[in-house]
Amino acid sequence: MSRRTVHLLAGLPGTGAADVDTALRDGRTLIGPDGREVAAGGSDAAQIDRAVIDVRHTHKEHGLRRRDVAGEWDSVCRGILKHKGATVIAHEGLASADRDQVALMLDGLSGCKVHLWLTVPDLGSQLSAAWTALVNAGQAPKFERYADRVLAGDTSDPVARDFWTSRDPVEVIGRWLPALKPGRIHVVIPHDDPASASWQALVASGFTGDTAVEFPTADPPAPLAGPDLNLPLLRITDGWTKAITAGGFEVHGDPADLAPTSDGQARLSGDDADLRLQLTTTALARAMAEVAQLRADNAALAERASKAERKWRKLHRQHTP
Repeated sequence: MSRRTVHLLAGLPGTGAADVDTALRDGRTLIGPDGREVAAGGSDAAQIDRAVIDVRHTHKEHGLRRRDVAGEWDSVCRGILKHKGATVIAHEGLASADRDQVALMLDGLSGCKVHLWLTVPDLGSQLSAAWTALVNAGQAPKFERYADRVLAGDTSDPVARDFWTSRDPVEVIGRWLPALKPGRIHVVIPHDDPASASWQALVASGFTGDTAVEFPTADPPAPLAGPDLNLPLLRITDGWTKAITAGGFEVHGDPADLAPTSDGQARLSGDDADLRLQLTTTALARAMAEVAQLRADNAALAERASKAERKWRKLHRQHTP
């Protein structure tokens, strides 16, 4: 049996890995260098979610029991071995995996040729996106205070630790390097839309098929970090650029795009209440829509359960002397 090839699109967070996964499942085609169609890993996106939770042991964070997800990663790996072509597993949760979790993932893919793909936006955009995610989650820290905590780099601070664990490409790559050769690590540096950049990078690596795919338009980003943050951001991204260009990785895009952009920057002053209110209102509207959908789903499940119970009672009466 020839070795299966697996491409792990691991993020970073907010770079459209889920959109790439959806595109593959919705019929957009990639043909590998071997002439076979590339498959999206797992039976569906929900199984990939469970598999990543399984291998990263984050079930409690998602309100699940261990038995709800146990064995899901192994199940995905078994499916990969049944597919003769290459497989793409696209999930941003992979970027936060520690060394032990990386080893566990690769153990399940033993015998496969594994490639890691990291899509790395500029640091200013990442900082703004991470802050926006906190606001959408119901937290509303002032941007400047949040940026100060992140850039302080204190690993004992959970805010800084959570940010750098999943968003520092050098740190993420370092957790994979003991197991993967540098030539199998791909760094995608987007100039604009990260999901499109990831897809185009795959195409540039020898894939054919649907070479142009339109991905969903992301929500308008929060303003990027202001000029007062440019210097510390540039110091960090300069280190990223040196490590990435010297690391022997396959780089797609211009490393200069890792630096914070200057065009259109709007400084977030201490009074960012209007923006936080706008983001919170949007998040609340989404939450209300999700609650309405959950209520509808719950009603449908209750009706199915009621029908099943009535059927059981009827059969019970028929077979009870």
